[in-house]
Amino acid sequence: MKRIPKWISAWTLAVLIAVPVAAVAHDPWGTGEPHDRRATPQAQPAIDPLVQALLIGLAASVLREAAASPDPITTMGESIERKLAFALRSPEIALLLDQLVASAVKDAPLELREPLAQFATAMLNNLRRDMLDRPSRKTY
Repeated sequence: MKRIPKWISAWTLAVLIAVPVAAVAHDPWGTGEPHDRRATPQAQPAIDPLVQALLIGLAASVLREAAASPDPITTMGESIERKLAFALRSPEIALLLDQLVASAVKDAPLELREPLAQFATAMLNNLRRDMLDRPSRKTY
């Protein structure tokens, strides 16, 4: 039982470290040359602004809860696990995840689209079944 929160917290910590490092490494303006941001066209955001705002709010909630705890890593893992289990119960989130899978595989080669979508859907269904079938440890 303790393996899942530790795995989730380790994965989240790795993402929180790797994404900013990768963003800085691939920064086109990182050459040190002066630039004018007004001269470059604005790219479309890669994620829907509403989804982005929800993710930022969830991340802030998890981090705030972890910061108030004496054991922040375990608390962060448990908080993510609770929020994920709650989200997996929602039919709206299921539809959103199906739309995200469809948009994620739309640029894949034609012969790979359906297998990739089926694999991603199977992984989500497996995660949903694993998270929802086991009994809850704590009630907050």
